[in-house]
Amino acid sequence: MNGAGDFPLPHFFMAEIFGITGDKLVIPGIRESATQPFSAPNWLDLRVGMYLSLCPSGVGQENSPPTGLTEAIAVGVWNPNQYLWIGLKDSGLSLPSASPGQFIGWTNARVTFNPSNSNLVSSDIALGNDSTLWRCSNGEDVGSKFMFIDNGFQHGYLDQVLTPHFVQNTATRGYTGMIGFQLTRPAVNSNVVTVHVPHPSSFSCDMNFTNAPTLAQLLSLLDPWPTTVLTLGPYSFSNIPSSLFMYWPFHNSRLRCSVWGILQAA
Repeated sequence: MNGAGDFPLPHFFMAEIFGITGDKLVIPGIRESATQPFSAPNWLDLRVGMYLSLCPSGVGQENSPPTGLTEAIAVGVWNPNQYLWIGLKDSGLSLPSASPGQFIGWTNARVTFNPSNSNLVSSDIALGNDSTLWRCSNGEDVGSKFMFIDNGFQHGYLDQVLTPHFVQNTATRGYTGMIGFQLTRPAVNSNVVTVHVPHPSSFSCDMNFTNAPTLAQLLSLLDPWPTTVLTLGPYSFSNIPSSLFMYWPFHNSRLRCSVWGILQAA
């Protein structure tokens, strides 16, 4: 589609829609996913964006401060439901992993699909250790990474220099943060994809923080596209995923989405 899509017409596995200060949030339950199929025929330049935030997981905590959410999941056997997955996915019900399906986006899983801890820890914008932001990590990587997966094969990845952050101290910035990426391909019938992810500072892919996330704000940050980026690819996919997707693995917190959308720039 030309332009971006947001609520109130989502297609979710399981989620609730919750109103907060004039903002309509979609909040999947604990270890539940949300997905939004989209149609963008004949694209050459596709841009994905979303405003995300966290809240405590307890009933009635949807508007509570995102503090005290630290968690460490000890993972003994590989299982994709122990890790963060945010980006584009195929339309199947399985989480991205060493199985059929496609995924383009962020995860804190190891690139080898071997078990490792899954952690939510305090962070500053340069992966320090204060109480300003949250970041996901694991037992080996201090941040998340951006990954291409196609039918169980990890095509490539951009390491923890592209970690998404989630606001912890809302007094220091807006309560929600925007992340996004750009996909390009050489022809409208091609499955060869290159991705460009904003890299505004060390260890960050954060595009914006605000208390007033809107579709217009999202679009304004998707076009023009930032010039400071890291690039992954080109890689050939069997199929290019065509659903926005988010999954949060932790029990002490829930992931909230204010706006997500697609801009077909070419």
